[in-house]
Amino acid sequence: MLMAKRLPSLGQKFAGSIESSSDRFFAEEILEDSVDERAANGDRIGWLWEAVDRAEAEQQRTRQEIARAAGGECNAHLCGGAILHGMDDRRPLRHRYRGGVTNGAMRMGRIGGTDVVMSPSMLIMGIALVALFAPMFQVRGALLLVVGLYASVFLHELAHFGAARAFGLRVSAITLHLLGGETSIRSAHRSPQQEFVIAVVGPLVSLAIGLGLRSSGGVLGALGWINLVLAVFNLLPGLPLDGGRAASAAIWKISGNEALGILVAGWLGRLIAVGVVALGIVRADVGHPGWSFDLALSVFVAWVLWEGAGHAIAQVRRTP
Repeated sequence: MLMAKRLPSLGQKFAGSIESSSDRFFAEEILEDSVDERAANGDRIGWLWEAVDRAEAEQQRTRQEIARAAGGECNAHLCGGAILHGMDDRRPLRHRYRGGVTNGAMRMGRIGGTDVVMSPSMLIMGIALVALFAPMFQVRGALLLVVGLYASVFLHELAHFGAARAFGLRVSAITLHLLGGETSIRSAHRSPQQEFVIAVVGPLVSLAIGLGLRSSGGVLGALGWINLVLAVFNLLPGLPLDGGRAASAAIWKISGNEALGILVAGWLGRLIAVGVVALGIVRADVGHPGWSFDLALSVFVAWVLWEGAGHAIAQVRRTP
């Protein structure tokens, strides 16, 4: 097995051979983690980033040529892409990690070899939530509620992470951001059944937390109800929600066409976005002090859903 072989240092050749797909997987994982770690520590290895980018681009072109020669589709499954939980890991490797930051997010640590990063937008949302809940629970209670909410989001993402790793898939990052989190999974060999399971375990964790806390009073009770609402909303069958990923996987399984599943779930996501805005307008009570905030929040959530769904649709349309 590869794990028993000595991996080369930079500039050295690999002594031995990579004989199986599992060996290749471990080689890619170890070498990429090494590159990520060196970048996070500020090492000057820009030339290595460029070399890896060129190799990835050549690998992608080769897979596309093979697919076209075989007369088949060059979809995300065949050509090595990863469209999962709102993240696309076909970006150049040097843009994934640079100085401990991913897309402006701060690296908080690692779990099982996977980076956990937090977007600055999460701190902004935290401040806004404390201000929103302070009149009901005072500042201390609002702080505890927000911390508990973010802990719930992290457990939700850990469920995605655990399911993916249980299937032997590589998880490159867990990102916590403004409206929740994203678990970036890199695999060209996942199945629709795996995709479905990975998608639904997160909302099920949120549902379990909600059911366990909803009968409590005060901050814990509020945290329980928030988790219940988030779990139900996240199970709606439109991308980029987890329910959309589950719906996409179900359509993929029935039709045998992954791209069709993504397209249908993407358009359902856009329909849900329109529904969120419509609901916000219908519920708007001009006489209520917080009506403008509620409407603005509805528009913002709808915009995020629309953008996420559009990103998934565009990825499919760009695939040859």
